[in-house]
Amino acid sequence: MIPTDRIKEAFAAKLRVLLKERGMQQADLARALHMTRAAINRWTRGKRFPTIEVAVQIADLLKVTMDELLCTAELRGERRAQDEHKV
Repeated sequence: MIPTDRIKEAFAAKLRVLLKERGMQQADLARALHMTRAAINRWTRGKRFPTIEVAVQIADLLKVTMDELLCTAELRGERRAQDEHKV
């Protein structure tokens, strides 16, 4: 199992990259989601994680899949590498 903190870190890093690539600020995303900029800031720092419903909205707004947004392929790859290293 992938530690929750690692999932939050990966999501935060991906969200920062996606916002930058799209020329968006945290305030832009906050407005689009009808949330506070403080909430977005907590996500981009890996302090909190949005609900699944909000994560789906973020993926739609940023035009990425949930897999891309949540870095699932990368995290699974990390986990496989760790498992192989243990053997």
